[in-house]
Amino acid sequence: MKSSATAALVAALLAAGCSGGDGKAPAAASAMPKAYAVYMKDGKRGAFSAALLLKEGEIFEDGAWKPFSAAPGASPGTVDYLNLDRNGMTNANAVASFVNLRWLRLNGNALESIPSLRNLRRLRGLHLAGNRLQEVPATIRELDNLEDLDLSGNPISEVPDWLATKRGLQYLSLSRTKITKLPADLTAWKSLKQLHLGDIEAMPEPERRRIRGELPGVAVVF
Repeated sequence: MKSSATAALVAALLAAGCSGGDGKAPAAASAMPKAYAVYMKDGKRGAFSAALLLKEGEIFEDGAWKPFSAAPGASPGTVDYLNLDRNGMTNANAVASFVNLRWLRLNGNALESIPSLRNLRRLRGLHLAGNRLQEVPATIRELDNLEDLDLSGNPISEVPDWLATKRGLQYLSLSRTKITKLPADLTAWKSLKQLHLGDIEAMPEPERRRIRGELPGVAVVF
């Protein structure tokens, strides 16, 4: 169900690169001509493709949601917000063709891996919560403009050193994972605004104290 607040938040959400509370962030044509927010309602689709988007996707244009196929000029290259939450997807390779994305949501699927996102140079938000990822996808290392990363609810057991040295992140969630410790050097994460490590019962208290001590200006949530 689409939120009634969506239209009112158009300009603010895009300017901040953020999503709405219902997971849909509309695109403002005034801020970015011919940029579209795309949403696909919950379902059991298995794999995502451009053809599926054309058939079932919805876009936000001129203050209203409409079928993607009804938008003249709409194509993967004109989409800057893509919401594929809760679609039962095991394959999301086609998202790599959405080269102008600023926000990508793949929460609540069945992904064991994601494709290379190296061409998504503008990507600022990546939400991968509730999938089947056993390790942090290496392609995240290639996303120089990434600010918001959600890996919560995946069976990840280790945080690679390169993620701890990745600068520019502001929001990071590793809640409900299997990690027991973070890398030794957390210097780059001092610029974080929020670090979520909730519901990780296996993380010992000495490690929690160390994290708090090394990130005194960060809102760390256990």
